[in-house]
Amino acid sequence: MIAETSISIRLEAYSWISSSLGMPERGRQVINKKLKTGAVLTDLLKELAGSYPEFRREVYDPERGWISDQVMVIVNHKLIQAGEFAQTWLKDHDEVNLSPVLAGG
Repeated sequence: MIAETSISIRLEAYSWISSSLGMPERGRQVINKKLKTGAVLTDLLKELAGSYPEFRREVYDPERGWISDQVMVIVNHKLIQAGEFAQTWLKDHDEVNLSPVLAGG
């Protein structure tokens, strides 16, 4: 029998995005997640949407291929556009940040 391998990533969420994941809305919230080796960013977002109905409603709905235009997705300090999610491979110890878009002048 072949053992399935996994990776561990660090997910950081901020503000209202944290509350959509069932955490306090204040400050930065951190979750350590295990994913199958070979996972892409879309896999992580789908898993979160499946586990947290509010996340699906407010942040990412995989059935519609929709992500809120009020969310920035950053992997290892690099902003990832929605069209790149399926091609963004995740590795062990990667950091994924879900942050509200900041506006100002």
